[in-house]
Formats: sequence, C-alpha cells, structure tokens
Amino acid sequence: MCIAVSRFTAETLTKNGVSASKIFVSGNGTSFEKLGGRTAELKEYDAVFVGRISREKGVFDLVKIWRKLADRNLGFRLIIIGSGPDLRELRSHVKRAGLERLVTVKGACSD
Repeated sequence: MCIAVSRFTAETLTKNGVSASKIFVSGNGTSFEKLGGRTAELKEYDAVFVGRISREKGVFDLVKIWRKLADRNLGFRLIIIGSGPDLRELRSHVKRAGLERLVTVKGACSD
C-alpha cells in the first residue's frame, strides 16, 4: 500500500507506475482507523518519495535507512521522484551505497 497526502500526489504516483488500487489518499494526517481493512501485499514492498531533492527534506537519510534494509536482505524497493539542488549528489550517494538495484532516482516529472 502507498499512502499519498493529496490527489495530486496519487496521480503522480500512478503516472510513475504505481497501481491506483495500491494508493490510499489520506490528506496531511489521518487516523489509523481510516486505514482499516487495507493491508499490504506480502510479495511486494515498495516506497515512494515525491518531493524536492535537498538534504533538509531527509532524502539522504532515507537512502541510509534503505542501506540498512538492504543489509538485512529484505529486498524493499524505493523510487525517488523529484528535482532539486542535490539531485546529482543523491544519485552518487545511491551508487556509493550500492543500492542501484533497490533505489531508483527518477528525477523530475512533468504534470
């Protein structure tokens, strides 16, 4: 399951290959009761970051977390969508971490 904070974010996710049936639009903040009955498929663990690519957004920390998940052989995949001042550095960071197979950096997406 993928939780989107807006319909726009959900549309961006579907344009980038995420199945609409796996997206839940919650808005900014939601109660977990509203998520009741929705479960992730056990075969697939994907996460998506959509936003400006800059250190203050925490995207570099996300890559460090993904390295720890990869060390446990969990096979989770991450897609990073966006542009910003640190995009080139982020791509290098992913490569240095040896995560090219698990982390895809898409870059900017047009509307």
